[in-house]
Amino acid sequence: WISCYGELMDLIMLEYHKSKYSIHPGSNKMYQDLKMLYWSPKMKAKTVTYVSKCLTCAKVKAEYHKLSGLLVQPEILQWNWENITMDFVTKLPKSATSQDTIWAIINRLTNYHSSIKAAPFEALYRRKCRSPICWAEVRDSQLTGLEFIHEKSEKIVQIKSHIQAARDRQKSYADVRRKLLEFQVGDKVMLKVTTWKGVIRFGKREMLNPRYIGPFKIIAKVETVAYRLKLPE
Repeated sequence: WISCYGELMDLIMLEYHKSKYSIHPGSNKMYQDLKMLYWSPKMKAKTVTYVSKCLTCAKVKAEYHKLSGLLVQPEILQWNWENITMDFVTKLPKSATSQDTIWAIINRLTNYHSSIKAAPFEALYRRKCRSPICWAEVRDSQLTGLEFIHEKSEKIVQIKSHIQAARDRQKSYADVRRKLLEFQVGDKVMLKVTTWKGVIRFGKREMLNPRYIGPFKIIAKVETVAYRLKLPE
């Protein structure tokens, strides 16, 4: 039996968790091993708290809990080409004109069939895509002026309605695997580091790199789940 007063229990947990002969066990394994030799009031809660504050474990161990922060989606655009995304595919085999790069420009309002319930061509130009042999029958040239603007506006309203429904479904699916977590200015947090193949960080290569670095102080809240940190020079 170990008294809850004094630092003896802290010294025991330090030796068991951080000594060179230990392997930084998780809270459950550490508690199961310790209770065979020691007993102290609220020992399980103390063990969980101690392991959760271990900086080494926070930096290198894999995460098994839900992702932090609920899904935040960009605003629904008001009109075509108001906001675009661009992709570059480079270093392709050269064409007959010595071109080796593809530049793809995507209109964010009309880029997903499942979201807008229409083909991108139809969403952009207010009509279905037809072959030249059908143009004379449909007589698209007669649709001009205010009538064209009216039909275009109606199509945009329909697209926005379909996009909102799709966004609601996507958010409900994503948030099941996420948890709400917010920080305040002045809090200290860990910064996740992406492992890049062939990149050496902290004197170690790829998977041997720590998953997180820090902690760093939050100096500003940018968006709902975005923060600005005070990083070392």
